[in-house]
Amino acid sequence: MEEKQYTLEESIELITRGASEIIGLEEIKEKLKSGKN
Repeated sequence: MEEKQYTLEESIELITRGASEIIGLEEIKEKLKSGKN
């Protein structure tokens, strides 16, 4: 089985997408917390 080799650009894009999703989830959590108070 061949492993897919990512180019640097693809790697950066994947990392950025993953990071922005995590940041988005954290922001949603904070909004939910502040909304309950």
